[in-house]
Amino acid sequence: MLEITACFLVESSSDVVFTFNKAILCINSYIFHFFICLYMGSIIQEVALQKVRFFSPIGYYKEERILGNEFFVDVVVRFPFDNANTEDLSNTINYGELYDLLYEVMKKERTLLESAAEEILSKIQDRYSFVDEARVSVHKTTPPFGHDHVQAMVSLCYIR
Repeated sequence: MLEITACFLVESSSDVVFTFNKAILCINSYIFHFFICLYMGSIIQEVALQKVRFFSPIGYYKEERILGNEFFVDVVVRFPFDNANTEDLSNTINYGELYDLLYEVMKKERTLLESAAEEILSKIQDRYSFVDEARVSVHKTTPPFGHDHVQAMVSLCYIR
């Protein structure tokens, strides 16, 4: 478990991460976010699905919803590793169930990627109340820009 003991905000333009004596100092680009944290020794488990491919009726323009588009979805779920029996599936998140959740959301006709990402996050929160963080990215491989090498992406992150 990480416990934040102090926060400071200072402007700068570099990415650096310092670690010192059971405390962590994180610095992010253009704005320094100093988080001095005490390390309490817990383990965080991460379950992820990457580049899950869907052909879905999602798009702002009617033609996109009629013809469909190719999408890739990434989802990362983090939660405390409190698992006395690492062979018991009930002590973790079944990534098969996670895929089924993605499939249910991505098969629906909708206008915006944001609504798909938000629904995925909401379903993860509803189904897995022990999740501390969930991150979802929906990539559209062929947005209607008239250029073959452009991808559009929307990401949402839930942090408890």
